Amino acid sequence: MLTNYNRDLSPNNDQMDPVTLYVSFNMFSLKEFDDLNGKLAILGAVRITWNDDRMIWDPQQYGNITSVSLAESKVWIPFAGVGKPYGEIKRIGHDFIPVFYEYNGNAYWEVPDLFEISCSANVAFYPFDRQKCEIFFVPSGYHPGFFSLKLPFNSMSFTNFTENGSWKVHSSS
Repeated sequence: MLTNYNRDLSPNNDQMDPVTLYVSFNMFSLKEFDDLNGKLAILGAVRITWNDDRMIWDPQQYGNITSVSLAESKVWIPFAGVGKPYGEIKRIGHDFIPVFYEYNGNAYWEVPDLFEISCSANVAFYPFDRQKCEIFFVPSGYHPGFFSLKLPFNSMSFTNFTENGSWKVHSSS
């Protein structure tokens, strides 16, 4: 599958076509909200899906294999970071997180992490205050129009979410 595959090229056969990315987020827990320092730490996973035209195969020609997992270091992945990070800027992804491919070229990449973001607190109504914080992911190093970003859901997913004893998540959008 990876013979002549160049991970530095767009996943589209036509390199001028924008890459459509579907981005969603699953929040596992709110680990910390530090209102004094303006820090929000959440444990979650960003899921990015796309289609890679160069990773399409006929299962009948490959022992009826319909899916594979490949190391992110061997295939194209979008380079992105967390917008408004609390500390250092770091890319999304880890060398040990594989990209899952289906025979039709659909790629699924789900990256769990502890995301630390800057979030200014509004304590005007303490101890009954509500905070609004944003987490967003910024593709970096691409020309404008390289991506077509899609949000398949209207809010974050809370599958396997664990409540925080100090803070309650009221909504997401």
